[in-house]
Amino acid sequence: NFQCTSAGSISLVANARAVTVANTSMVNVSAAAAGGDAGTFSVSAPTGLFIMNGNLQGTAGAGGAGGSAQIDVGSLQSFTTLNDLLNTGMFTTSRNLRVRNGDVTISGTVTAHDFVLSVDHGDITVNGTINASGQTGGNINLIASGSVVIHSGALLSVAAQNFSDAG
Repeated sequence: NFQCTSAGSISLVANARAVTVANTSMVNVSAAAAGGDAGTFSVSAPTGLFIMNGNLQGTAGAGGAGGSAQIDVGSLQSFTTLNDLLNTGMFTTSRNLRVRNGDVTISGTVTAHDFVLSVDHGDITVNGTINASGQTGGNINLIASGSVVIHSGALLSVAAQNFSDAG
């Protein structure tokens, strides 16, 4: 009889410039396939960019939770590109993104049980779906210094799938 442990964390910090991950690189915070929760991937480039050309992986083990991502950048080249990498990599437990400068538009689908997007100097526009639903209800927080606009046809969901008699 054996037990699997959860994965750890990887943190990449560039105080004055960009964090760049090359196209043949892999950043992996996955749990063992037999069990355990995936870990956390963090990026801090408060005056620069996060340039992700490689692969991200945060797959849960059997019965575990997917990866978490914490990203704090001066500006973001493309939310869609980053979101696609996080979705493909199974970062589904939580995503906390801070963009210090520039507008962010959400098109396509974000899938994370706990989703926070804050924009210090700019607007947030949602054209797509933010899916924070799950066995229990999730959380969505959109915080902008400018406007937060949810366009016609956009969907924000924190729906719970399980019944509970807990108060």
